[in-house]
Amino acid sequence: MPELTNTLDFNHIIHQSHNIVKEFSEKISENAEISQPTPAEESTEKFVHFGLLGNGITAYDVSKINPETNDYPIVAHIEGNGKMTTYEPYYSQLSEQDKNSIANEAARQKEVFQSKWDGLTPEQQYSRIYDAGLSLTGDAFHAFLDDNASMEDKIAKYTRSLIFEDEPFPMPEPMEEKENDKKK
Repeated sequence: MPELTNTLDFNHIIHQSHNIVKEFSEKISENAEISQPTPAEESTEKFVHFGLLGNGITAYDVSKINPETNDYPIVAHIEGNGKMTTYEPYYSQLSEQDKNSIANEAARQKEVFQSKWDGLTPEQQYSRIYDAGLSLTGDAFHAFLDDNASMEDKIAKYTRSLIFEDEPFPMPEPMEEKENDKKK
């Protein structure tokens, strides 16, 4: 008789599990209809959540579902140096409050990075600049390698473009312009 009870209990559990899965599936399809994009300005609720994936901070909009991935859409990514990349069309649909939240997180990350950078010795800073310079291509790569400035001058010249990535790479003036300046 205990075997019969176990079989009945097992069948009861399977039946209940089937009902749970069925209800869950129905709720997912209901939520899919609800989660269609709506103007974010209609609400003052914050919909941006942040996650750490090992290569920076990813911002998600938890008020929507990306139909291609069946997951929250990524609206922005903040690199370790504070550089922010936004992803459309979802970023433009965010409220100003959520956009400010992402910008504030990027600014905070940049401050943390700056503090760590300032704690490095000049030799360590130069080593990181040199490594970043080796990933340049074309004219920028040659300009970097041909620069005969001192270590300190290279740190001052290339930190913002190669490390923080918030300024353009400082390309040297073309030779014709330099020669014209000498003639004046």
